[in-house]
Amino acid sequence: MLEQHLATDVFQDQHLHFQIVVLDRQLFIWIGTEPACLNNLCLATPTRMDSMPAATSLLGRDADDVTSMSQRLAKRVGKSVALSVNLPSNQPEMRAFAERRLMQELRQLELVQQAAGLSVGDPGGPVAGP
Repeated sequence: MLEQHLATDVFQDQHLHFQIVVLDRQLFIWIGTEPACLNNLCLATPTRMDSMPAATSLLGRDADDVTSMSQRLAKRVGKSVALSVNLPSNQPEMRAFAERRLMQELRQLELVQQAAGLSVGDPGGPVAGP
């Protein structure tokens, strides 16, 4: 299964673009402005070892905030999340707005887990791995 969802919003006169690619057991999410680029990429995946998903930076540097966001998203959707956020690093308000707006899109696509108490071992819970 491969499904792509695109959205655009405006924050302080700047267009923000969202691309969500839904795969069987993971999401690829890109957030950015014009021109489109891929400056960073972080991957977070739920594990049986910890309630917070494991995460690492795959591309770029100084991506701590992107790594943290990928962990929060993976925890909320119960799947692995590959995330690229290409927004100005000196605008934390824009990044916070983008994360809130992304969560709206994920809820609309019914990708956010409703039961927060699910664990990796539960039949309806998240699945670790790609």
